[in-house]
Amino acid sequence: MATQPVYKSPWPLQEPSVSKWMRFLSKNHNVKFIWLQFLPYTANTYTQIVPVAKFTQMVENGRRLSISNEAFFLAPGDCLVDEELAAGSFSLLPDLDTAYCQAHSEGTRAVIQCDCVDSKNGQPIERCARSLTRRLCSRFQSSTGLVPYIGFEVEVVFMKRESDAATYTPISRNHQWSGITQEDSTHLGLIEGCMSALEMVGVTVEHAHAQAAPGQWEFVLSPDWPLPAIDALLKARDTIRIVARSFGVHATWHPRLWPDHPGTGAHVHMSLYDPWKGQEPSRDTHYMKKFQHFMAGVLQHLPAIMAFSLPQEISYERVKPGIWSGGEYACWGRDNKETPLRLIEENHFELRMIDGLANPYLVLSAMLKAGEDGIERQMSLVAGQVETAPAKLPPTKRDDLTLLPKSLQESLEALEIDPILDQYMPNIIGGHPMAMVRTYIAVKREEAEILQKMEPNERRAWLISRY
Repeated sequence: MATQPVYKSPWPLQEPSVSKWMRFLSKNHNVKFIWLQFLPYTANTYTQIVPVAKFTQMVENGRRLSISNEAFFLAPGDCLVDEELAAGSFSLLPDLDTAYCQAHSEGTRAVIQCDCVDSKNGQPIERCARSLTRRLCSRFQSSTGLVPYIGFEVEVVFMKRESDAATYTPISRNHQWSGITQEDSTHLGLIEGCMSALEMVGVTVEHAHAQAAPGQWEFVLSPDWPLPAIDALLKARDTIRIVARSFGVHATWHPRLWPDHPGTGAHVHMSLYDPWKGQEPSRDTHYMKKFQHFMAGVLQHLPAIMAFSLPQEISYERVKPGIWSGGEYACWGRDNKETPLRLIEENHFELRMIDGLANPYLVLSAMLKAGEDGIERQMSLVAGQVETAPAKLPPTKRDDLTLLPKSLQESLEALEIDPILDQYMPNIIGGHPMAMVRTYIAVKREEAEILQKMEPNERRAWLISRY
Protein backbone atom coordinates (compact mmCIF):
# COMPACT_ATOMS: atom_id res chain seq x y z
CA MET A 1 0.00 0.00 0.00
CA ALA A 2 1.37 3.42 -0.94
CA THR A 3 2.24 5.76 1.89
CA GLN A 4 -0.69 8.05 2.62
CA PRO A 5 -0.62 11.59 4.00
CA VAL A 6 -1.29 11.96 7.70
CA TYR A 7 -5.01 12.11 8.32
CA LYS A 8 -6.26 15.34 9.86
CA SER A 9 -9.85 15.41 11.03
CA PRO A 10 -11.69 18.10 9.04
CA TRP A 11 -14.07 18.88 11.89
CA PRO A 12 -14.53 21.20 13.68
CA LEU A 13 -13.63 24.22 11.59
CA GLN A 14 -10.59 26.15 12.76
CA GLU A 15 -10.22 29.92 12.90
CA PRO A 16 -7.28 31.24 10.84
CA SER A 17 -4.09 31.18 12.92
CA VAL A 18 -1.95 34.32 12.97
CA SER A 19 1.23 32.28 13.33
CA LYS A 20 0.28 30.01 10.42
CA TRP A 21 -0.47 33.01 8.22
CA MET A 22 2.81 34.69 9.13
CA ARG A 23 4.70 31.49 8.27
CA PHE A 24 3.04 31.47 4.86
CA LEU A 25 4.01 35.11 4.23
CA SER A 26 7.57 34.46 5.38
CA LYS A 27 7.89 31.86 2.62
CA ASN A 28 6.05 33.93 0.01
CA HIS A 29 7.46 37.45 0.19
CA ASN A 30 5.85 38.76 -3.00
CA VAL A 31 2.21 38.24 -2.00
CA LYS A 32 0.16 41.39 -2.60
CA PHE A 33 -3.37 40.08 -3.03
CA ILE A 34 -5.42 37.38 -1.34
CA TRP A 35 -8.03 35.59 -3.43
CA LEU A 36 -10.72 34.24 -1.10
CA GLN A 37 -12.69 31.61 -2.99
CA PHE A 38 -15.79 29.48 -2.48
CA LEU A 39 -17.75 27.24 -4.80
CA PRO A 40 -21.50 27.82 -5.33
CA TYR A 41 -23.92 25.25 -6.69
CA THR A 42 -23.20 26.28 -10.29
CA ALA A 43 -19.54 25.24 -9.77
CA ASN A 44 -18.21 28.55 -11.11
CA THR A 45 -15.72 29.66 -8.47
CA TYR A 46 -16.53 32.94 -6.72
CA THR A 47 -13.56 35.12 -5.76
CA GLN A 48 -13.14 38.09 -3.43
CA ILE A 49 -9.78 39.91 -3.76
CA VAL A 50 -8.34 41.43 -0.58
CA PRO A 51 -5.03 43.36 -0.28
CA VAL A 52 -2.51 41.44 1.80
CA ALA A 53 -2.26 44.13 4.51
CA LYS A 54 -6.03 44.17 4.95
CA PHE A 55 -6.26 40.39 5.08
CA THR A 56 -3.47 40.22 7.67
CA GLN A 57 -5.43 42.67 9.82
CA MET A 58 -8.53 40.50 9.44
CA VAL A 59 -6.63 37.41 10.63
CA GLU A 60 -5.10 39.29 13.57
CA ASN A 61 -8.46 40.74 14.66
CA GLY A 62 -10.64 37.71 13.94
CA ARG A 63 -12.64 39.60 11.31
CA ARG A 64 -14.32 37.95 8.33
CA LEU A 65 -15.48 39.12 4.91
CA SER A 66 -19.28 39.37 4.64
CA ILE A 67 -21.09 38.05 1.54
CA SER A 68 -24.75 38.40 0.55
CA ASN A 69 -26.85 35.23 0.64
CA GLU A 70 -27.69 36.03 -2.98
CA ALA A 71 -24.47 34.20 -3.92
CA PHE A 72 -26.26 30.86 -3.50
CA PHE A 73 -29.32 31.91 -5.50
CA LEU A 74 -27.79 33.16 -8.75
CA ALA A 75 -28.61 31.58 -12.10
CA PRO A 76 -26.98 32.52 -15.46
CA GLY A 77 -26.95 36.25 -16.04
CA ASP A 78 -26.93 36.70 -12.24
CA CYS A 79 -30.69 36.19 -12.17
CA LEU A 80 -31.91 35.84 -8.60
CA VAL A 81 -33.86 32.61 -8.11
CA ASP A 82 -35.54 33.40 -4.77
CA GLU A 83 -35.44 37.00 -3.52
CA GLU A 84 -37.06 36.20 -0.17
CA LEU A 85 -34.68 33.39 0.83
CA ALA A 86 -31.69 35.31 -0.55
CA ALA A 87 -32.03 38.01 2.11
CA GLY A 88 -29.27 38.30 4.69
CA SER A 89 -25.58 37.50 4.58
CA PHE A 90 -22.89 35.06 5.65
CA SER A 91 -19.13 35.27 6.18
CA LEU A 92 -16.11 33.62 4.58
CA LEU A 93 -13.90 31.58 6.91
CA PRO A 94 -10.51 31.08 5.18
CA ASP A 95 -8.87 27.66 5.42
CA LEU A 96 -5.19 28.56 5.59
CA ASP A 97 -4.22 24.94 4.90
CA THR A 98 -5.31 25.57 1.30
CA ALA A 99 -3.22 28.74 0.76
CA TYR A 100 -0.93 28.69 -2.28
CA CYS A 101 0.54 31.17 -4.75
CA GLN A 102 -1.30 31.04 -8.05
CA ALA A 103 0.61 29.89 -11.12
CA HIS A 104 2.03 32.62 -13.38
CA SER A 105 1.31 35.33 -10.79
CA GLU A 106 5.00 35.81 -9.89
CA GLY A 107 4.00 35.02 -6.35
CA THR A 108 1.74 38.06 -5.96
CA ARG A 109 -1.56 36.17 -5.60
CA ALA A 110 -2.35 33.85 -2.71
CA VAL A 111 -5.45 31.72 -3.27
CA ILE A 112 -7.38 30.39 -0.25
CA GLN A 113 -10.50 28.21 -0.15
CA CYS A 114 -13.17 29.26 2.34
CA ASP A 115 -16.06 27.79 4.27
CA CYS A 116 -19.29 29.78 4.47
CA VAL A 117 -20.28 30.49 8.08
CA ASP A 118 -22.92 32.36 10.04
CA SER A 119 -21.85 35.98 10.49
CA LYS A 120 -22.91 35.95 14.16
CA ASN A 121 -21.82 32.64 15.62
CA GLY A 122 -19.22 31.44 13.11
CA GLN A 123 -20.95 28.08 12.55
CA PRO A 124 -21.31 26.65 9.03
CA ILE A 125 -24.42 27.73 7.18
CA GLU A 126 -26.66 24.96 5.87
CA ARG A 127 -25.99 25.85 2.22
CA CYS A 128 -22.17 25.52 2.44
CA ALA A 129 -21.13 22.46 0.43
CA ARG A 130 -17.53 22.53 1.69
CA SER A 131 -18.62 22.54 5.34
CA LEU A 132 -21.05 19.72 4.58
CA THR A 133 -18.20 17.61 3.19
CA ARG A 134 -16.17 18.34 6.33
CA ARG A 135 -18.94 17.26 8.66
CA LEU A 136 -19.93 14.16 6.70
CA CYS A 137 -16.30 12.95 6.57
CA SER A 138 -16.05 13.32 10.33
CA ARG A 139 -19.39 11.63 10.90
CA PHE A 140 -18.57 8.80 8.50
CA GLN A 141 -15.28 8.13 10.29
CA SER A 142 -17.01 8.14 13.68
CA SER A 143 -19.76 5.74 12.61
CA THR A 144 -17.71 3.33 10.47
CA GLY A 145 -14.10 3.70 11.62
CA LEU A 146 -13.18 4.40 7.99
CA VAL A 147 -12.37 7.40 5.81
CA PRO A 148 -12.65 7.52 2.01
CA TYR A 149 -9.43 7.96 0.08
CA ILE A 150 -10.18 9.92 -3.09
CA GLY A 151 -8.50 10.39 -6.44
CA PHE A 152 -9.69 12.53 -9.35
CA GLU A 153 -9.04 12.47 -13.07
CA VAL A 154 -8.96 15.84 -14.81
CA GLU A 155 -10.13 15.43 -18.40
CA VAL A 156 -9.85 18.61 -20.45
CA VAL A 157 -10.18 19.71 -24.07
CA PHE A 158 -7.82 22.43 -25.23
CA MET A 159 -9.45 24.75 -27.77
CA LYS A 160 -8.73 27.86 -29.81
CA ARG A 161 -11.19 30.72 -29.89
CA GLU A 162 -11.81 31.92 -33.41
CA SER A 163 -12.43 35.52 -34.49
CA ASP A 164 -16.11 34.71 -34.10
CA ALA A 165 -16.43 34.91 -30.31
CA ALA A 166 -18.90 32.03 -30.26
CA THR A 167 -16.67 29.59 -32.16
CA TYR A 168 -14.16 27.28 -30.50
CA THR A 169 -12.09 24.64 -32.32
CA PRO A 170 -9.77 21.97 -30.84
CA ILE A 171 -6.03 22.63 -30.93
CA SER A 172 -5.52 19.31 -32.73
CA ARG A 173 -7.71 16.98 -34.76
CA ASN A 174 -5.02 14.49 -35.74
CA HIS A 175 -5.24 13.03 -32.26
CA GLN A 176 -5.61 9.60 -30.68
CA TRP A 177 -5.79 7.99 -27.27
CA SER A 178 -2.33 7.86 -25.63
CA GLY A 179 -0.70 8.87 -28.89
CA ILE A 180 1.60 11.80 -29.64
CA THR A 181 0.84 12.66 -33.26
CA GLN A 182 2.89 15.13 -35.26
CA GLU A 183 0.16 17.70 -34.71
CA ASP A 184 0.13 16.94 -30.98
CA SER A 185 3.90 17.35 -30.75
CA THR A 186 3.54 21.07 -31.47
CA HIS A 187 1.52 21.39 -28.26
CA LEU A 188 3.77 19.44 -25.88
CA GLY A 189 4.97 22.71 -24.34
CA LEU A 190 1.40 23.30 -23.19
CA ILE A 191 1.00 19.81 -21.71
CA GLU A 192 4.36 19.76 -19.97
CA GLY A 193 3.83 23.36 -18.88
CA CYS A 194 0.63 22.29 -17.14
CA MET A 195 2.41 19.43 -15.39
CA SER A 196 5.27 21.67 -14.24
CA ALA A 197 2.89 24.35 -12.98
CA LEU A 198 0.82 21.76 -11.11
CA GLU A 199 3.93 20.53 -9.36
CA MET A 200 4.88 24.09 -8.39
CA VAL A 201 1.49 24.75 -6.75
CA GLY A 202 1.63 21.47 -4.84
CA VAL A 203 -0.59 19.22 -6.96
CA THR A 204 0.94 15.81 -7.64
CA VAL A 205 0.18 14.34 -11.05
CA GLU A 206 0.46 10.57 -11.36
CA HIS A 207 0.58 10.72 -15.14
CA ALA A 208 -0.96 12.46 -18.15
CA HIS A 209 -1.95 11.19 -21.58
CA ALA A 210 -3.91 12.08 -24.69
CA GLN A 211 -7.57 11.10 -24.62
CA ALA A 212 -9.73 10.03 -27.54
CA ALA A 213 -11.53 13.26 -28.52
CA PRO A 214 -9.83 16.04 -30.52
CA GLY A 215 -7.60 18.20 -28.31
CA GLN A 216 -8.50 16.11 -25.26
CA TRP A 217 -6.02 15.23 -22.50
CA GLU A 218 -6.21 13.66 -19.08
CA PHE A 219 -4.22 14.48 -15.93
CA VAL A 220 -4.50 11.85 -13.19
CA LEU A 221 -4.10 13.37 -9.72
CA SER A 222 -2.66 11.57 -6.71
CA PRO A 223 -5.25 10.44 -4.15
CA ASP A 224 -5.78 12.10 -0.79
CA TRP A 225 -8.32 12.38 2.01
CA PRO A 226 -11.62 13.89 0.81
CA LEU A 227 -11.32 17.60 1.56
CA PRO A 228 -7.70 18.07 0.40
CA ALA A 229 -8.44 15.90 -2.66
CA ILE A 230 -11.27 18.21 -3.74
CA ASP A 231 -9.24 21.32 -2.95
CA ALA A 232 -6.42 19.93 -5.10
CA LEU A 233 -8.88 19.26 -7.94
CA LEU A 234 -10.03 22.89 -7.92
CA LYS A 235 -6.43 24.06 -7.77
CA ALA A 236 -5.52 21.80 -10.69
CA ARG A 237 -8.32 23.09 -12.89
CA ASP A 238 -7.44 26.69 -12.12
CA THR A 239 -3.78 26.04 -12.88
CA ILE A 240 -4.46 24.22 -16.16
CA ARG A 241 -6.64 27.08 -17.37
CA ILE A 242 -4.02 29.68 -16.44
CA VAL A 243 -1.26 27.81 -18.27
CA ALA A 244 -3.51 27.27 -21.28
CA ARG A 245 -4.23 31.01 -21.48
CA SER A 246 -0.50 31.72 -21.50
CA PHE A 247 -0.36 29.64 -24.71
CA GLY A 248 -3.35 31.45 -26.21
CA VAL A 249 -5.54 28.39 -25.64
CA HIS A 250 -8.81 27.85 -23.77
CA ALA A 251 -9.25 24.81 -21.49
CA THR A 252 -12.78 23.44 -21.12
CA TRP A 253 -14.47 20.62 -19.18
CA HIS A 254 -17.56 20.69 -21.46
CA PRO A 255 -18.92 17.11 -21.19
CA ARG A 256 -19.88 16.44 -24.83
CA LEU A 257 -18.51 18.77 -27.48
CA TRP A 258 -19.12 16.50 -30.47
CA PRO A 259 -21.70 13.73 -30.96
CA ASP A 260 -19.23 11.56 -32.88
CA HIS A 261 -16.47 11.64 -30.22
CA PRO A 262 -16.28 10.58 -26.57
CA GLY A 263 -17.15 13.14 -23.94
CA THR A 264 -15.13 14.71 -21.14
CA GLY A 265 -15.62 13.40 -17.61
CA ALA A 266 -14.19 13.92 -14.13
CA HIS A 267 -14.13 10.38 -12.79
CA VAL A 268 -13.63 9.94 -9.07
CA HIS A 269 -11.80 6.96 -7.55
CA MET A 270 -12.57 5.87 -4.01
CA SER A 271 -11.17 3.44 -1.45
CA LEU A 272 -11.89 3.08 2.27
CA TYR A 273 -9.18 3.07 4.94
CA ASP A 274 -8.74 3.18 8.66
CA PRO A 275 -6.75 6.45 8.81
CA TRP A 276 -5.19 5.65 12.17
CA LYS A 277 -4.04 2.13 11.34
CA GLY A 278 -3.46 2.48 7.61
CA GLN A 279 -5.53 -0.68 7.22
CA GLU A 280 -7.35 -1.58 4.04
CA PRO A 281 -10.77 -3.24 4.15
CA SER A 282 -9.55 -5.75 1.58
CA ARG A 283 -7.27 -7.20 4.27
CA ASP A 284 -10.07 -7.68 6.77
CA THR A 285 -13.36 -9.51 6.11
CA HIS A 286 -15.37 -7.20 8.37
CA TYR A 287 -14.03 -4.09 6.64
CA MET A 288 -14.54 -5.65 3.20
CA LYS A 289 -18.22 -6.15 3.95
CA LYS A 290 -18.47 -2.46 4.84
CA PHE A 291 -16.89 -1.56 1.51
CA GLN A 292 -19.44 -3.68 -0.35
CA HIS A 293 -22.29 -2.16 1.67
CA PHE A 294 -20.89 1.28 0.79
CA MET A 295 -20.91 0.50 -2.93
CA ALA A 296 -24.44 -0.87 -2.61
CA GLY A 297 -25.58 2.37 -0.97
CA VAL A 298 -24.08 4.44 -3.77
CA LEU A 299 -25.87 2.30 -6.36
CA GLN A 300 -29.15 2.51 -4.43
CA HIS A 301 -29.05 6.30 -4.36
CA LEU A 302 -27.31 6.83 -7.72
CA PRO A 303 -30.35 8.37 -9.49
CA ALA A 304 -30.39 11.14 -6.86
CA ILE A 305 -26.58 11.47 -6.77
CA MET A 306 -26.67 12.15 -10.50
CA ALA A 307 -28.52 15.42 -9.84
CA PHE A 308 -25.21 16.62 -8.35
CA SER A 309 -22.71 14.70 -10.49
CA LEU A 310 -24.35 15.36 -13.89
CA PRO A 311 -25.67 18.88 -13.29
CA GLN A 312 -26.42 20.08 -16.83
CA GLU A 313 -28.64 18.73 -19.59
CA ILE A 314 -25.58 18.26 -21.81
CA SER A 315 -24.08 16.04 -19.09
CA TYR A 316 -26.48 13.28 -20.08
CA GLU A 317 -25.21 13.27 -23.66
CA ARG A 318 -21.86 12.02 -22.32
CA VAL A 319 -23.25 8.99 -20.50
CA LYS A 320 -25.11 7.34 -23.34
CA PRO A 321 -24.48 3.59 -23.85
CA GLY A 322 -21.51 2.40 -25.85
CA ILE A 323 -19.01 5.23 -25.28
CA TRP A 324 -17.15 4.06 -22.12
CA SER A 325 -18.95 6.51 -19.90
CA GLY A 326 -21.14 4.59 -17.47
CA GLY A 327 -24.16 3.47 -19.45
CA GLU A 328 -27.82 3.73 -18.53
CA TYR A 329 -28.34 1.19 -15.73
CA ALA A 330 -27.43 1.27 -12.03
CA CYS A 331 -24.93 -1.59 -11.83
CA TRP A 332 -21.28 -2.40 -11.26
CA GLY A 333 -18.66 -4.42 -13.06
CA ARG A 334 -15.04 -5.39 -12.60
CA ASP A 335 -12.98 -3.17 -14.89
CA ASN A 336 -16.09 -2.52 -16.98
CA LYS A 337 -16.19 1.07 -18.24
CA GLU A 338 -19.78 0.65 -19.40
CA THR A 339 -21.01 0.44 -15.79
CA PRO A 340 -21.50 3.49 -13.53
CA LEU A 341 -19.40 1.86 -10.79
CA ARG A 342 -16.22 0.21 -12.03
CA LEU A 343 -14.57 -2.07 -9.47
CA ILE A 344 -10.83 -1.82 -10.08
CA GLU A 345 -9.46 -3.62 -7.01
CA GLU A 346 -11.12 -5.23 -3.99
CA ASN A 347 -11.04 -1.88 -2.16
CA HIS A 348 -11.10 0.55 -5.07
CA PHE A 349 -13.97 1.62 -7.30
CA GLU A 350 -14.52 4.42 -9.78
CA LEU A 351 -17.68 6.50 -10.21
CA ARG A 352 -17.91 7.35 -13.90
CA MET A 353 -21.15 9.36 -13.82
CA ILE A 354 -19.54 12.71 -13.04
CA ASP A 355 -18.20 15.57 -15.14
CA GLY A 356 -16.37 18.85 -14.70
CA LEU A 357 -19.54 20.93 -14.47
CA ALA A 358 -20.35 19.43 -11.06
CA ASN A 359 -19.61 20.87 -7.62
CA PRO A 360 -17.32 18.09 -6.28
CA TYR A 361 -18.10 18.92 -2.63
CA LEU A 362 -21.77 18.18 -3.29
CA VAL A 363 -21.00 15.01 -5.24
CA LEU A 364 -18.73 13.59 -2.56
CA SER A 365 -21.15 14.56 0.21
CA ALA A 366 -23.95 12.72 -1.58
CA MET A 367 -21.74 9.66 -2.10
CA LEU A 368 -20.71 9.65 1.56
CA LYS A 369 -24.27 9.83 2.81
CA ALA A 370 -25.40 7.17 0.34
CA GLY A 371 -22.52 4.89 1.29
CA GLU A 372 -23.14 5.42 4.99
CA ASP A 373 -26.78 4.47 4.43
CA GLY A 374 -25.62 1.30 2.71
CA ILE A 375 -23.39 0.40 5.67
CA GLU A 376 -26.02 1.21 8.29
CA ARG A 377 -28.66 -0.88 6.50
CA GLN A 378 -26.14 -3.56 5.46
CA MET A 379 -27.27 -3.39 1.85
CA SER A 380 -26.30 -6.30 -0.36
CA LEU A 381 -24.16 -5.48 -3.37
CA VAL A 382 -26.38 -6.70 -6.19
CA ALA A 383 -26.78 -5.36 -9.75
CA GLY A 384 -23.53 -7.01 -10.76
CA GLN A 385 -21.01 -8.22 -11.55
CA VAL A 386 -21.85 -7.07 -15.08
CA GLU A 387 -19.21 -8.22 -17.57
CA THR A 388 -20.56 -6.61 -20.73
CA ALA A 389 -22.37 -3.45 -21.73
CA PRO A 390 -25.58 -3.47 -19.63
CA ALA A 391 -27.66 -2.59 -22.68
CA LYS A 392 -26.52 -5.86 -24.27
CA LEU A 393 -27.63 -8.05 -21.38
CA PRO A 394 -30.51 -10.47 -21.99
CA PRO A 395 -33.84 -8.82 -21.13
CA THR A 396 -34.35 -11.17 -18.18
CA LYS A 397 -31.15 -9.89 -16.54
CA ARG A 398 -31.46 -6.29 -17.69
CA ASP A 399 -34.96 -5.96 -16.24
CA ASP A 400 -33.53 -6.52 -12.75
CA LEU A 401 -31.42 -3.35 -13.04
CA THR A 402 -32.59 0.15 -12.17
CA LEU A 403 -32.85 2.43 -15.19
CA LEU A 404 -30.95 5.65 -14.52
CA PRO A 405 -32.22 9.17 -15.28
CA LYS A 406 -31.76 10.27 -18.87
CA SER A 407 -32.03 14.00 -18.19
CA LEU A 408 -31.32 16.59 -15.54
CA GLN A 409 -35.03 16.95 -14.86
CA GLU A 410 -35.32 13.22 -14.14
CA SER A 411 -32.35 13.23 -11.76
CA LEU A 412 -33.67 16.31 -9.92
CA GLU A 413 -36.99 14.50 -9.50
CA ALA A 414 -35.10 11.49 -8.12
CA LEU A 415 -33.33 13.78 -5.66
CA GLU A 416 -36.64 15.27 -4.52
CA ILE A 417 -38.02 11.88 -3.52
CA ASP A 418 -34.82 10.41 -2.05
CA PRO A 419 -35.44 10.30 1.73
CA ILE A 420 -31.75 10.18 2.61
CA LEU A 421 -30.20 12.76 0.30
CA ASP A 422 -33.13 15.17 0.15
CA GLN A 423 -34.04 15.41 3.81
CA TYR A 424 -31.17 14.14 5.93
CA MET A 425 -27.92 15.08 4.20
CA PRO A 426 -28.13 18.90 4.55
CA ASN A 427 -29.35 18.63 8.15
CA ILE A 428 -25.93 17.29 9.19
CA ILE A 429 -24.60 20.80 9.81
CA GLY A 430 -27.81 22.26 11.20
CA GLY A 431 -30.39 24.66 9.82
CA HIS A 432 -33.51 23.75 7.90
CA PRO A 433 -33.21 20.07 6.89
CA MET A 434 -33.98 20.68 3.22
CA ALA A 435 -32.55 24.18 2.70
CA MET A 436 -29.48 23.14 0.73
CA VAL A 437 -31.17 20.60 -1.52
CA ARG A 438 -34.19 22.80 -2.17
CA THR A 439 -31.95 25.73 -3.06
CA TYR A 440 -29.83 23.54 -5.34
CA ILE A 441 -32.89 22.21 -7.18
CA ALA A 442 -34.33 25.70 -7.64
CA VAL A 443 -31.04 27.06 -9.01
CA LYS A 444 -30.51 24.14 -11.39
CA ARG A 445 -34.05 24.35 -12.78
CA GLU A 446 -33.78 28.08 -13.35
CA GLU A 447 -30.37 27.60 -14.94
CA ALA A 448 -31.70 24.85 -17.22
CA GLU A 449 -34.62 27.02 -18.30
CA ILE A 450 -32.33 29.93 -19.19
CA LEU A 451 -29.92 27.72 -21.14
CA GLN A 452 -32.75 25.99 -22.98
CA LYS A 453 -33.87 29.33 -24.42
CA MET A 454 -30.47 29.80 -26.09
CA GLU A 455 -29.73 28.65 -29.61
CA PRO A 456 -27.62 25.44 -29.61
CA ASN A 457 -24.42 27.17 -30.75
CA GLU A 458 -24.92 29.98 -28.25
CA ARG A 459 -25.50 27.48 -25.44
CA ARG A 460 -22.42 25.48 -26.45
CA ALA A 461 -20.24 28.61 -26.48
CA TRP A 462 -21.70 29.78 -23.16
CA LEU A 463 -20.79 26.49 -21.45
CA ILE A 464 -17.33 26.33 -23.02
CA SER A 465 -16.53 29.88 -21.93
CA ARG A 466 -17.48 29.19 -18.29
CA TYR A 467 -16.47 25.56 -17.80
